[in-house]
Amino acid sequence: VLDEVSRWATFLHPNLGELKALDLVPKRLTPRQSVTLLRIAMTLFRELPTAREDNSLEEQLRDLASELEVKFGDLMMLLRLAITRTKVSPPLFGSMRVLGSQQVHKRLSDALSVLERTVETEMEQSNDS
Repeated sequence: VLDEVSRWATFLHPNLGELKALDLVPKRLTPRQSVTLLRIAMTLFRELPTAREDNSLEEQLRDLASELEVKFGDLMMLLRLAITRTKVSPPLFGSMRVLGSQQVHKRLSDALSVLERTVETEMEQSNDS
């Protein structure tokens, strides 16, 4: 049972190690799409939703995915990876409330920085070709 709890609670640790862009990008998204999605999500997450607001936030995220022509599941996986650094965790919105607004914004910002550097590098390499 403790192994199970430990596995599920890993995301709570404030120092989760080095972030790598490839670990953040879901299979069907590009780093560039991920940057765009994270930037918009950060504006939606200025204030963390209460449990009563989860449905409203989910609806906004579904609309965002539809608008940008990406699958909702891919958007949610990107957010889960950026916030919890794992593919499997307790429900995302509840996890965000446990972490707190400051930690959620820090993790999203860190993930965005890593992905932006990756996109910049890709652009420089394509310009050199």
